Amino acid sequence: MLKIPPKEQLLENKWVKWIGPKLHHPEFWVWSRRNVATGVALGFFCAFMVPLGQIPVAIALGVMLRANLPVCAALTFITNPFTTPAIFYGAYEIGSYLLSVDNIPAPYLSPSEAGGWVEWALGLGKPTFLGLSLITLIVSSLSYFLVRTVWGLKTRLQWVNRAKKRLAKVKNV
Repeated sequence: MLKIPPKEQLLENKWVKWIGPKLHHPEFWVWSRRNVATGVALGFFCAFMVPLGQIPVAIALGVMLRANLPVCAALTFITNPFTTPAIFYGAYEIGSYLLSVDNIPAPYLSPSEAGGWVEWALGLGKPTFLGLSLITLIVSSLSYFLVRTVWGLKTRLQWVNRAKKRLAKVKNV
């Protein structure tokens, strides 16, 4: 299960200390529907689009957009050495399908087979970036609205159950 880093651990991280006192604001640690949904979307965004320094970027964006910082930081761990190859390969396949270019070198080709390092990297980069952008847009947007919707439905269900209990209590009196 995904472990959310404690507040103290995030505040002492050398990469996010530069944000300073802003991190101590309670707004960034509140578990509200809006803050958590924004944190989830930013976490996914940084996980897929930021190759290095994902946590500091996620926290900086989280501060700017008033998101839940532990959620932002924790969701960047979706991309790790085990999942990144599959994500990048999927992004490459999506991007090459959308670009519908047949002469893009396949990911398994070596640079010498593709005509050199530059051609190989450029051939892989365009479809991969397009695929990652599309995946990021879809996953971040869907996750934001899914968190907001599920949280809202859960809250409404709790209200209805409380109202039923109060009504049953009044009828019994």
